[in-house]
Amino acid sequence: MLIVVTILCSPVLLGSPMYFFLAFLSLQDAGFSSAITPEMIADSLYKQKTISYKGCMIQFFAGHSFGGAEMIILTVMTYDHYVAICKPLHYTSFMNWRLCGILVGVFWTGDFCIPSYKFSLFPTALLWT
Repeated sequence: MLIVVTILCSPVLLGSPMYFFLAFLSLQDAGFSSAITPEMIADSLYKQKTISYKGCMIQFFAGHSFGGAEMIILTVMTYDHYVAICKPLHYTSFMNWRLCGILVGVFWTGDFCIPSYKFSLFPTALLWT
């Protein structure tokens, strides 16, 4: 979260696409750790280490959602670095705010689609409530 605060407080850093994507990666990592860590802490405190089926599916969905989103945002950041290193003179025309918005839209769409597909492989999860 310190990275997000630093980037948001500095308008010079927020103007760069690299730091824009880094802020999204930091927020995504915070979401991933808040989805997985509480159950691990609860399991370490109690003798009985069981989880309900519904809780398991929610944790499965959240873990795959944030894990897939991290893969997508790292791919977007790799493309950003590729353009910055291999085509430095064209970087500002390639990586404009419109393209950054499109790439973040792809990030959020992939964040929903990847776990939804994996979750659809378990149709009985919807029957058990």
